[in-house]
Amino acid sequence: MTNKERRKPATLRAEQQQETRDRLVKATMETISSKGYQSATIDNITSYAGTGRATFYLHFRSKPEALMAGWQEIYMPQMLSLLLKLDGISPASMADIENWVSSLVSFWENSRSIALASNEAIALEPELAKEWFKRIWEVSSQLPSWSERNNHKIEDASLRLFMLGTYTEHVLMMWLGGSAPVSRTQIIQSLATQWSTEFGYQMACL
Repeated sequence: MTNKERRKPATLRAEQQQETRDRLVKATMETISSKGYQSATIDNITSYAGTGRATFYLHFRSKPEALMAGWQEIYMPQMLSLLLKLDGISPASMADIENWVSSLVSFWENSRSIALASNEAIALEPELAKEWFKRIWEVSSQLPSWSERNNHKIEDASLRLFMLGTYTEHVLMMWLGGSAPVSRTQIIQSLATQWSTEFGYQMACL
């Protein structure tokens, strides 16, 4: 048997394990989206993925860990891509920012079920709350244009951006849940005013 032949099964096994993990992550997000965080069980997740509980526990220690993997691997890249678009045109005009906020709101609208279920999870699981806000905090280190403009006081700037992200998340969560008595247009205009502080022309002139 050649070295290449000996390596092939290990590679195939690794690919199969990755495919199984990907199915479990997708199943976690779909199941929690449809049933809600508290009602979704590991049995529900494994049934959706076509696996068993033993397989689930080979990849994740718990439902919260599987949900965190979904946030990290599915939704955070999409959110970061949106933020990098804004960072790429910064300093932006108010029209630029309003267009960007509209895209952000559309992203949340399209993710409504998992967003509301994630909000439920954060309320129930302290470790998930900590991880959620950690992800918001880490965003600032991945925005090159914004970081360059704020490198003289990056810690203060990171705190501002964290608070802005947290504020935005709460506003959109309330709106998606139907508890914010405002229109989509009002949401966009209000959030654009807030985001212009960090990414608009006035910030660039400070």
